[in-house]
Amino acid sequence: GLLCTVSKAILISALQMKGIRCRRYVHRAVRDLMLSCRAEELTHLKNLIDGSGMYHNLYKLLYTDVSDHRCRAEVLAHLVREGTDLRAQLGHAAGVKVLSDVDDTLYSSGGKFPAGSDRRLPKRAVYPGFLGLAQLLDRGWTPALPTCNLVFLSARPHVYKDVTEEKSFHFFHGLVGSGRMHSFPTLLPGRLRAGLWSMLTFPLLRRRAWKGVGDLKFETYLRFRDLYREYD
Repeated sequence: GLLCTVSKAILISALQMKGIRCRRYVHRAVRDLMLSCRAEELTHLKNLIDGSGMYHNLYKLLYTDVSDHRCRAEVLAHLVREGTDLRAQLGHAAGVKVLSDVDDTLYSSGGKFPAGSDRRLPKRAVYPGFLGLAQLLDRGWTPALPTCNLVFLSARPHVYKDVTEEKSFHFFHGLVGSGRMHSFPTLLPGRLRAGLWSMLTFPLLRRRAWKGVGDLKFETYLRFRDLYREYD
């Protein structure tokens, strides 16, 4: 009871930035902080962690950084249970998490391999109407509350720090700063192995080469859903 929800989020984010993957005592501290929150306070904590504006987020925290399987299982079970219970208490979903692809969905790839194939618009040109649709779908969003309901799934892998994510976050900052994007999003990266395999086999398999990347994105979606059972 000594720490408020914001303080807990700041502490968890600071631990993530410092690096916690091989520090089991830190895993236990993160577990205890997460388990200390319930119902709407837990939802608030999760959104604060996801709204950091960096590549550190709740998904990375639980599926990558916390490598202690017991701690991870305890926290995931807590999130699923509390999210399901909160949804039942409210009688409806707490909101909507809008999940989307990036290339040829948010903005045009310009037809540049391996990002995409749409040559109708210049590279990185945002598709007309996409940002307005995203805000319309995010029916629980309000400027007064910290939420992070816009989530992008990328095929680009996380390699080292924010090397592969830096351009995306710079682009997001520009959209939010100009008022075109209503909320700063979360970015869920792909995996290096799946991306390399698709690129190397594309000359032979063509579109079928990307099946592994697609399957990985679906797996990422299922894992992300367990983090926010109180949301649609």
